[in-house]
Formats: sequence, structure tokens, C-alpha cells
Amino acid sequence: MFEFRKAALASIAAMAMALLPGEAFSLEAAGVLKRASDAMGATDLRTLRYVGSGSGASFEQVFKSGGSRPKLNLQRYVRSINYETASLSEETTGQQGGGGGLPLVGQPGERRGYTFVSGPYAWNMTGTTANPAALALTGRVHDLWITPHGVIKAAIRNSATFEWKIQGGKSLAAVSFAEAGRFKATAYINDKYLVERVESRLRLPVLGETTVVTWYSEYQSFGPIMFPMQIRQAVGGHMILDITVREAQPNAPINVSVPESVRTAR
Repeated sequence: MFEFRKAALASIAAMAMALLPGEAFSLEAAGVLKRASDAMGATDLRTLRYVGSGSGASFEQVFKSGGSRPKLNLQRYVRSINYETASLSEETTGQQGGGGGLPLVGQPGERRGYTFVSGPYAWNMTGTTANPAALALTGRVHDLWITPHGVIKAAIRNSATFEWKIQGGKSLAAVSFAEAGRFKATAYINDKYLVERVESRLRLPVLGETTVVTWYSEYQSFGPIMFPMQIRQAVGGHMILDITVREAQPNAPINVSVPESVRTAR
């Protein structure tokens, strides 16, 4: 486990010796994040689209039902992300298992959801109608920047702090940062410089101050990037997402345009 730490420190040790302790600590964080960005292919990643299937639920569904079992069996789960414009769209198609809370449309027995965020705007689509979803903004900004590559970009941009942690018998690099006015997060990076887990805290309109844990595992290569084939997420200890990824497309053309009705509704 210590080889990981030695490798992470080797490229910055000489510079760190000439700095004050606080400066050396910041440099150490930057060194680990640079290695992670290179290993995962985040450095040149502008957009990302990934497709999978599994199960999911909204925050409200889980807490209203008092249980942790997701309420939607997802035959198709698609996320399209533009990191340069801070935009994300999410499309879900599946079978509803009961309860409300998801912005879904579709034929009987089938439910489809279309949700979006771009900069300071969040909205849902029902057919051709855009419905502003201002209360969902923080949660969707959070989802954008705790993606495996997004969290590396956000940590670099927000001057993350850093410490080593031993968990499960292995050494992990824990980098922590705050996305101003939205959330705080710690990304745990393993000895392959891949993001293994993100623990975050944010304030949600329904739930208040909330803890979110997102796990990424079974990474595979998709061209210039590494991406996890398994994504799981729990909110307040309740599992709300369990996805198996089938494909990932880096740097595909992705343009999430804010409808004029959403812009003028603010």
C-alpha cells in the first residue's frame, strides 16, 4: 500500500522541501490530482455520454416510503455531460414500482424522465414543454461535479486539501473541496489513481443537510478515458441508484440549451 504513497510523493518531494508546511500540503494535493487526472483521462475530457441500466429512485421517493429499495427499474439510463458549460442531461426509461416523485412520462407500464441542468438553470421536459425546476438545481449541480471525472476537475478548480487514509487495509488519497454555495465533497483515490468513492454533503429542499455517498468500481478503458462499469449512490444511508454501465463516449458533441421559458422564469 505504501508504494502508492511513495509514487505520489516522488514527483513533488523536492519542491515541497523548499516550501512552508501549508504550501507543501497544497502542492501534494495538486500532485495527486494531476496523476489522477492523467490516469483517468480527465485532463482533455470536455464532454461525456454514458449509457447503462439498473435501478433508481428520487430522494423524495426513498424517504417518503421509509425504505431503501429503489422504485424504478431502469431499462435505459443515459447521462450527457458538458464539463465546459457545466451542463448535464439525464434520460431514464423504466418500469415504475410505485410512489411518486420522479418527473416521468410515457405509455402505461413505461416511465420516462428527462431532467436537465446548465449553469444556474434546472428544468424537466414533458413532451416539448420545459418546466423550471429551481429546487432541483443544487442536487443536479452536485451530480454533475461528483461524476468520476467531474470530481477531479472540481477538486482542482477549488484548490482541494489532501490527506492519506487507511481504509479496508489499503491506502487512499482523500482530497476534499467545497463547490461554493452548493456542496462539500471528499474524493477517495486508489493506488491506480482512479476515483473509488465520493462522500459529499449538501442541503436539499426536502431533506435539509444530507450526506451522499457515491461508489465507482470495475473501471474499463473507453478510448482516452477510464470509466467505471458500476455506479452506486446512497442518500442519507438509503440506496437510490445502482447502475451497470454499457458504454461511455468521451468528447462526443453535447449541447444542452436552456429553453427561453426557463431563463425568463428565474
